Amino acid sequence: MNIEENAGIGGLLNTSKKNDKVWHDAKSAALAPARIAFLGLLRLNIWGLATLLSKQAFLVDKATTDSQTMDHYWWDVQKRWHIGWYNLGGSWDSLVKAINAGKGKRPVGIDLAPKKIKDRLKAQGIRGLSGLGGGIGSVDPANLTAAGIIIGALVPLIMQLINNRQYSKAEKKADQQRAEDQAAADEMLRLALIAEEKRKKEEKGDISMMGGSLVGVAILAALYLGTKKSGKK
Repeated sequence: MNIEENAGIGGLLNTSKKNDKVWHDAKSAALAPARIAFLGLLRLNIWGLATLLSKQAFLVDKATTDSQTMDHYWWDVQKRWHIGWYNLGGSWDSLVKAINAGKGKRPVGIDLAPKKIKDRLKAQGIRGLSGLGGGIGSVDPANLTAAGIIIGALVPLIMQLINNRQYSKAEKKADQQRAEDQAAADEMLRLALIAEEKRKKEEKGDISMMGGSLVGVAILAALYLGTKKSGKK
């Protein structure tokens, strides 16, 4: 099963046969910045790719293998990614290390995904974190841009991973609850910002209390989420 799509690098990404070494070495140098950016995103578990790859491209257990189908056994998926990554100038070891670093993290950057990837993620119940805000685990849009040529080449393989993933009812429920908790915390912050803006206008630009107000809201949000979690035990 050969998946090919315009890779934006002057040709199609071949996932059934490795390029000649000369061509591999040329891409190894030319695409190094884009590959490095993509590996960094994979370590964050961008769109849940590291988790999906860890479950679909590697041996998990016999039961999981038995549930897979022709052309979608883990060795089939691994072969396509192994060849495709090589044909983008990459080394398999670097990809595996990035997968292992990101596979246990919650998916991030869903809102920043290309539309067809985002639509399929949401259709599969994969929500995750927005990835915005600059905090730990957040996604810098600049890194997505830097990795764009690699992402564009891998879109068919990425779509296949997402399409093969079926979330259980328990996973969907847990993700939904996390989304509701986050939405509630975001709403608290939004209301605080409105109140702070009103106070600033009333005090004619005096913003000396703004930092304290926002810290207070952050504490309230943390308490809210902590209460939600403790109540589930």
